[in-house]
Amino acid sequence: MVTDDQLAAMKAFLAGDFTEYDRLTSRMNESGWDGYQYLLGAVFLEAIDRRFATGYTRADITGLVADARRRFDKSGTVLDLGAAERLVLAALGEGLVDDLNDRIRAQTQILILGELVTKEQRPDADLDDLLNCATDLANEHIRRSECR
Repeated sequence: MVTDDQLAAMKAFLAGDFTEYDRLTSRMNESGWDGYQYLLGAVFLEAIDRRFATGYTRADITGLVADARRRFDKSGTVLDLGAAERLVLAALGEGLVDDLNDRIRAQTQILILGELVTKEQRPDADLDDLLNCATDLANEHIRRSECR
């Protein structure tokens, strides 16, 4: 299950409190990261769904990914634009990304979430609602993976 430290770290990240995020993820190095990838994926799905709830065009997706690359990947070597666009589209129900490895998937989700956080400062109530929904989804996936 998602731990309190993992949830607090994600909340700090989404709130843009990267000092607190670093502190909490350092603690997770000792307590464990199991489950965090599920939380990251669930937050990504919820955030993308909420961002594009009223609709989107391919240009919207391309713009989001390009903005994330400009802001967080000055070298142009960290964020694969094609993979990022595919991951966003998959979160919206268009296509699959089974061929993306876990490292690329997590790295891309973090960078795209970082862009969404920077652009859309959410009130605490919205952030709590997003995290509650994402935590429920993550815990459900964890339960399912334990049954296999």
